[in-house]
Amino acid sequence: MAHDEHGKLGAALGEWRDRATAAFLAAYHDAMTDRRLWPSDPNAADGLLTFFMLEKALNEIEHELSFRPEWLRVPLIGIIRMLSQSSFEAS
Repeated sequence: MAHDEHGKLGAALGEWRDRATAAFLAAYHDAMTDRRLWPSDPNAADGLLTFFMLEKALNEIEHELSFRPEWLRVPLIGIIRMLSQSSFEAS
């Protein structure tokens, strides 16, 4: 594979990840019709989703440290991306 001198591949993969995430979340929101299971307030729903995503990433860090330390960068990058988003607010 040729070296990606201008970061085109990384940028394209980032755009794909963002579109795939948005499509998944839109479909999930449409499917979650029982408000007892999911908050109707968009801010509360975003906060809950962020909590679950951080929990998952922290579990992945523990797993990678135990079994594949060379892959640790994958969940770390995910956590850094989540925490650096302007919509992330610590309470």
